[in-house]
Amino acid sequence: MELRQGSVLVPTSLAIDNELFSLSNRTVLDSVAYVSQEPWLRNATIRENILFGEPFEQQRYEAVLHMCALGPDLTALTAGDFTEIGERGITLSGGQRQRVALARALYSRRKVLLIDDCLSAVDAHTGKHIVGNCFAQTDSEVMKDRTCVLVTHHLALCMPHADFVVLMENGGVAFQGTPDEMRASPDSTMVNLFEAADDSDSDNHMDNDSVRPYTVTARPDNMVAISNGSAGGRLVKDEKRVRGSIKLDVYKMYVGACGGPWFAGICLVCIIATQFLSMFKDYYLAGKLGGDNSSRGPSGASLSLSSELWWLVVYLGFGLFSAAFSLSALLLAYTGSLKSSLALHCRLLRAIVYATPRFFDTTPIGRITSVFSRDTHVMDEDLMEISFHCLQSLLGLLITLAAVSINTTVMFAGIGLIVFAAYVRLTWLFTQAQRECKRLEQTTYAPVFSLFSEIISGSSLLRAYNSESMYMQEMRHRFSVYLAADIAIRSPRQWLGTRMSLASSAVTFSAAIFVLTRISTISSGLAGFILIYATSFNKISTTLVRKYNDFELSFACVERIHHYMQVEQEAPAK
Repeated sequence: MELRQGSVLVPTSLAIDNELFSLSNRTVLDSVAYVSQEPWLRNATIRENILFGEPFEQQRYEAVLHMCALGPDLTALTAGDFTEIGERGITLSGGQRQRVALARALYSRRKVLLIDDCLSAVDAHTGKHIVGNCFAQTDSEVMKDRTCVLVTHHLALCMPHADFVVLMENGGVAFQGTPDEMRASPDSTMVNLFEAADDSDSDNHMDNDSVRPYTVTARPDNMVAISNGSAGGRLVKDEKRVRGSIKLDVYKMYVGACGGPWFAGICLVCIIATQFLSMFKDYYLAGKLGGDNSSRGPSGASLSLSSELWWLVVYLGFGLFSAAFSLSALLLAYTGSLKSSLALHCRLLRAIVYATPRFFDTTPIGRITSVFSRDTHVMDEDLMEISFHCLQSLLGLLITLAAVSINTTVMFAGIGLIVFAAYVRLTWLFTQAQRECKRLEQTTYAPVFSLFSEIISGSSLLRAYNSESMYMQEMRHRFSVYLAADIAIRSPRQWLGTRMSLASSAVTFSAAIFVLTRISTISSGLAGFILIYATSFNKISTTLVRKYNDFELSFACVERIHHYMQVEQEAPAK
């Protein structure tokens, strides 16, 4: 707001009369209630919108409902004033939203009411009822000792009940004064306005009791219940949380969007070749070190180059082939990721655009925003990379077990399988907990989005009611619920790391024992190869479990996208 001329006097929480409002000093407007021309309502029940944090008083509440002509509307609703109105009051008509916003201001204890054209969205009959019960009866219990500033185009209806009139014309003040002074004005415009007001007042007298009251009864537990409805007025449903493992259809949908079985098969072959060649180049060099055939090539002939150079050439060749297969796998993976992201996003967008109106009535915009932002981001940025590293770690672990077992003893393979079974068990327990925590975290993130969008759209009204602290408290509560779910995801990782380290230590210890028992038959290079790969077993296995867990959590996002693709659709156009 920019004050160009004059001064504004407002009541403040400091109880100082006629305090000059200064834009440089913060003034707390604890005594002002504001009704905007475009009504803003919470995504809550009608009663919660009217109370707006105030304590419930049955007599005052019923009086306000009657004053705003809400009785017949609430009677027609199954759950009465316990009916949820959805985001932005989408289940109510424009006039009903306007009257609920007016009822909120009247029910409050604020001494100054700023009302911006609340009659524009109601019919003539309802408008006369509101004027007659709200603005004309200034000595009623609800309106007593309150100042009401009303901006309206219904001059003929409201002027007879006004104490002071300001007529605006062409961006300026055309007249200001009492209605009597306005009536005595020689200006023809003023005369015509009052003639219209007199005609309206004489021709349209109405019975202020024609609107049937809406009564509530108190419950023993100090809660209140509607007299003609039930508690079945809930509109927004809790988000569905899928339980158990991710369905096979979700995996099929994603792989099919990437390119189908051929895409998955080629990627798998490239990753296997990468891991095998990466291990075999180390094995080749380790076998040559300390051997008796270091001076001969593959055919047994003497080499013109030194044996060390020959080994390096072969080692470099295996490395280049491994790098080529790795590059091919990465290119295939990221190409498939881009293809699937585009296809699934288009399918999701089409499903939401063609969804039925009922879907938008019962689904907060924060949930839809979360799917299109966070879940889609995980599918675009993280899912394919996590899948690639998960598969790479699994094949690396199997190849490591095979390589160490072949060069030690068959008993090591048995120990390796036992440890691998322990890993599978730990991974299953860990993933079960993580998957459910991730789904819980997804359902707690959307309410934060919804409240944030609600605050943005109603920021002016929240400031007018001085309700920032109430909404900050609600935001802290919702964010605390989200953080609790997030902590539940992070905490089990410490539990897993401790047990994985213990199991991996058994593998390293066993490999070292087997090397010592065959020290006379194993070359120094091969012994080093075995110990290095056995030591890396802990790192590879821990990476595998964590990547598999991330894989499951990432696919939970795809599962959520798949769920929103199945929403009920409008009938196709003929």
